[in-house]
Amino acid sequence: LEAAGVPASPINTIGQMFADPQTIARGMRLDLDDGHGNRLPSVRAPMVMSGTPLVYKRPSPRLGEHTAEILAELEKPK
Repeated sequence: LEAAGVPASPINTIGQMFADPQTIARGMRLDLDDGHGNRLPSVRAPMVMSGTPLVYKRPSPRLGEHTAEILAELEKPK
């Protein structure tokens, strides 16, 4: 692909991404509490703003975690 001028690169596993020197140097890894006593490895936003720093309160929801609430909201009459 690169020989044809198409931008291409390898796809890293999560482990490779967390071990990458650039990821480490930029402090991209976050370990967030999942609310069940576990720490989940996560990735912070790539941009850093000194005047308005991001605050990470929780990790992404688990699969199906909010399904019932979303479906209930969709069923409400407008």
